[in-house]
Amino acid sequence: MLLLTRRLCALFLSLTLILPSPVWAWGADGHEIVGAMAERLLQNTRAAERVKLILGGRSMAQVAGWADCLKNVSPDLQFEYTNPGRYVDCKTFENPEDIAVLTAFVKRNHDSCFATAKSRESCHKHYHYTDLSLSQSSYQAGEFGSAGEDIVQALAASIAYLRGETVPAPFHFSSEREALYMLIHLVGDLHQPLHVAGVYLDADGQVVDPLSVSLSVAGSASTISGTQGGNALQFETTNLHSLWDKVSPNVKEQLQMQAQQQGLAALPMMSPEQIRLAPQLWANESLIDARKAFEGLSFGKKTNTPRGDRWNVELPLKYRERVEQMQIVEINKAAFRLAALLNSIYA
Repeated sequence: MLLLTRRLCALFLSLTLILPSPVWAWGADGHEIVGAMAERLLQNTRAAERVKLILGGRSMAQVAGWADCLKNVSPDLQFEYTNPGRYVDCKTFENPEDIAVLTAFVKRNHDSCFATAKSRESCHKHYHYTDLSLSQSSYQAGEFGSAGEDIVQALAASIAYLRGETVPAPFHFSSEREALYMLIHLVGDLHQPLHVAGVYLDADGQVVDPLSVSLSVAGSASTISGTQGGNALQFETTNLHSLWDKVSPNVKEQLQMQAQQQGLAALPMMSPEQIRLAPQLWANESLIDARKAFEGLSFGKKTNTPRGDRWNVELPLKYRERVEQMQIVEINKAAFRLAALLNSIYA
């Protein structure tokens, strides 16, 4: 594992010369880093040629943000594409042809599952996460925190389309390119622990097991709330989810210091069963990492804001160092697994 990490760090060092660096965020440049590293790992493979053909000349780094750009399409405004120019990673798609594709995808998927979705937001927004409790042992479809349109199911659907298999409801892809865009993005998201699990709190900021509460006094479940993957946990001028999304210059520096000039790691060939199980198994690993992410945090009392319930969170000593160390591992892991997955799909 150490050897693999060193090799991937060496890849990252060379990639820092071609990627933008002013802002480091898993939701933007971070996804580009994962895409670029995976593309480098795939070089000289059959999969690399296939991916290049599907993407029509764009790199994996350039398209890694596509799934986030879907969020700019507003069903409440007759599926208008909003906020053009606001997000750097969306600029490549802000032309009439690509905006039409984004809009069509959102409308197609919104109409097909919004009526039955557990989440009240448009389905394409829910594709990026699932909301397990830290007390759960694993991700199980249909169980607490999961949903038919969550990140595990969305990634599985993308894989199914690219393998020529039946795509389960409620997902609808119109092209191999759409499914590949989605897969590249979601593999990255799945390795950010707060995209998989979060802490559940009561009004006093006490951690509560939502599964136990729901089995006890009727109606008591209404006294607890999920924290939206840390988005509802405030500190200073930001929130916990944003802290985990942002890849700091310090992380970049650590990766550079660790990097050594070594050959590329050989990509394993995944069996059909391994490919099928990958989204769930990777989510289970992120659940374990999420427990580490929330370890030692303390929470204030709930406050009501126009954007929903919020709690102040106090971070333990050296918490940012913990975040950065885990980010290095997870970004490397996401890139290697993305490359291995594509290499296996297009073997």
